[in-house]
Amino acid sequence: MATARVLVLSSTDAGTTRSREGATGPATGPAHDAGGAAQDFGTAADAVARAWSAAEPHAVVTRRTLDVHDPVLRAALRAAEPPTEVVAATSSGAAGRAVLDAVRDGARRVVVPLADVTTHDGGHGFLTALLGDAPADERAPADEPVPADALVRAARAALRGVDLVALVHDDLPLLGLHGATATRADRGQDVGGDPQQVERSLSALADDLARGVHDVAGDLLAGSDARSTFRRLTSTPGAGDGGGLGFGMLVAGGRLVDAARWAGAATDLDAAISGVDLVVVVREVLDGTALHGGEVPDAVRRAGPLGVPVVVLAADVRVGRRETGAAGLAGAYALEDSDAHVRRIARTWTPAR
Repeated sequence: MATARVLVLSSTDAGTTRSREGATGPATGPAHDAGGAAQDFGTAADAVARAWSAAEPHAVVTRRTLDVHDPVLRAALRAAEPPTEVVAATSSGAAGRAVLDAVRDGARRVVVPLADVTTHDGGHGFLTALLGDAPADERAPADEPVPADALVRAARAALRGVDLVALVHDDLPLLGLHGATATRADRGQDVGGDPQQVERSLSALADDLARGVHDVAGDLLAGSDARSTFRRLTSTPGAGDGGGLGFGMLVAGGRLVDAARWAGAATDLDAAISGVDLVVVVREVLDGTALHGGEVPDAVRRAGPLGVPVVVLAADVRVGRRETGAAGLAGAYALEDSDAHVRRIARTWTPAR
C-alpha cells in the first residue's frame, strides 16, 4: 500500500500560551523578546498529529508551525540571508526598544508581529523609543514634545540600512469607521479613553507625522501634497493593526506584509504542501475573520491549485458548512477533548493509497 501523507499546520493562535510577566530584554534564543515571553508552541496541533498517526499508522504525518515565535523557526530565520531577527513586544514602546536592540546586535532585517501588541497609540511609543539612537542635537528637551519631523528623522536615521517588516494579522486602516479605534471599541477592547476623543487624537498625530514624512523623506508615490501622504499612510491595509503600530512602522520607513503569507514563505510552505495529500490546519477559533485572512485562506490558496484538500480543526467553530465551503475548505470540525474524536476525523479524511 502506498503511503498517505498528511501535513498538520499550527497557526499563530493554536494551543499557544504566552506569559507576559517579567522584565523586558533579550529572550533566550535567537530573537529578542521585549515582553519576557514564555511560550508553549503548537500544543494542540501536536496532540492532533499524534492522534492522527495512531488512527492511521500507514500515513506519514508531518508537523509544521506557522508561529513566528517558534524557536526552531527563529533559528532558521537568523541563519538566513540576510540574518532576520523576530522581536516580540506587548506595547508600542517596547517594540521600538526591541527593534533598536536587534539593530545594535547587527540585524539587517527586523520583523515585528503586530498581533502581540496591545497598546493603542498610533505607533507614537515606537517612534519615541527610536529616539534612543538619535544624535543629541536632534533630541527635544525632556519636558517638551518632540516635533513630528524630528521623530521621523530620528526613526529613519536609527533604521538606515535595515529592512523593517511588520507582520499584519488584521488589515485595518488607522482611522475611520473600520479603523483601529472603532474596531477595537466594537470588540469591547480598551482604546485608552473615549473612542471619539481617541480617534481625534490619533488623526491629529497621524496628520503631524505624515507632514513629517513628507518634509523629511518626500513622498514620490503620492506626489508633493502632504495631505496625499496622510491618506496613503493612514489607509494602507494594516496601518491600524497593533493599535496603529503598523502606521508608526510605515512612518519609520518599514513595510507591512501579511503575517500568514510571510510565515508560509519563511517556512517554504509551498514545497511542504506539494508533497502531501491532505492539509490539516489547527486553530483556536474558526470564524468569519479567520476564513478571510490569515493561515486558513493562505493554506487554501497554496493547496487549491495542487488539488490538495484543506481541513480545519478548531476549538471554537463559529461558521457553518456554507461559509467554509465558499472559503474553499473541504471540512471544518470542532476539536473535542477526546483523541477518539480526532481519530474519527483522521479515518474520514486520510486518503486511501
